[in-house]
Amino acid sequence: MGEPAEPLAMAEARARARAVLWVRNGALLGALTAVGLLLYGAGRTFGEGAAGTLLAALAGAITVVLAWVVLDLALVRRIGVPSISLAPAQAPELHEIVRGLATELDVPLPDGIRLCPECDSWLEPDARRSRGTVLVVGAPFLWWLRVGELRALLAPVVAGTAASADPAVAAARRWVRRLDAVG
Repeated sequence: MGEPAEPLAMAEARARARAVLWVRNGALLGALTAVGLLLYGAGRTFGEGAAGTLLAALAGAITVVLAWVVLDLALVRRIGVPSISLAPAQAPELHEIVRGLATELDVPLPDGIRLCPECDSWLEPDARRSRGTVLVVGAPFLWWLRVGELRALLAPVVAGTAASADPAVAAARRWVRRLDAVG
């Protein structure tokens, strides 16, 4: 018997993550190639009149700007949303809802649940472990929604638990978060 086929949602998440990474790598390769060609051309024409000197100055300026952008993307960190951890004993009903969703959707259970003040819910890497995800749930959802509505809201987020453990998906998410934090 062969291994079970990969679920369609997981394959789609992995394909989209790879597409994001291809775009990122293509943009970086294109920028590095352009800078290299510009610097090469500037080095060959430097000192051969005003045009050569202007090209060299332009190449230097573009290199500085691109280095600044790369440094900005490398150093940017998304401002963390304050959240608190909810142990199963503190919120047994919420943990049961998430456990039931994970079982129904046939995905791994998130490693923990955290509560935040925003009207949003998402998966994020567990800061305490190198691998693993935490489900972050906005407190207003717990106040305003009935159990059925909360299940409907959390189902797509919990469904992404398996995909979020994939290295390609995690790398694509980090890249998109960095771009989002810059803009």
